[in-house]
Amino acid sequence: MTARKATSPFDAAAAERHRRMGLVDGDGKANVQAIKIIARAHAGMFFDELCEHSDSEGGVLLTITRLSKMRETAQPWQVFITICIAYDEMRLPLPDLIWWISGNMELVSLFVGAFVDSLKAILHQIQNGGGNSA
Repeated sequence: MTARKATSPFDAAAAERHRRMGLVDGDGKANVQAIKIIARAHAGMFFDELCEHSDSEGGVLLTITRLSKMRETAQPWQVFITICIAYDEMRLPLPDLIWWISGNMELVSLFVGAFVDSLKAILHQIQNGGGNSA
C-alpha cells in the first residue's frame, strides 16, 4: 500500500485524502450528502462557540446574518474565508476538516451553502422556542 502524504489542501495528494475522507468518490465527484452532514455538524459546533464567545445574543445574530447575506452576494470562497476569520476572532483553531476542503472550490462551495443554511436553521429553531438561546 502506497499513500502519498498530503501536506497541504492545495497539493495533488489532497484529492486522495478527500477520497479517503469520503468527501469525493473515485472519480473525484463530490459526495454532496457527506458534505451536508459535516457542514451541519460543524455549524452546530460553530454556533455553540459563537454563543460561548459572544457578549450577547446580538453578536451571534450579527455573525449569522453577515454570513447569510454574504452567501447571497459573494463568492463561496469569500464566505469560506469569513468563516475562517470568525474562528480566528474567537481564538479557535480551524477544524481540520474545514482546512482540508479549502483547496477544492467545489467542496468549499457545497460546504459553505450547507454550513450557512444549517446556522440559519439552528437560529430559527432557537428563536421559535426549539432550543436554548445564545
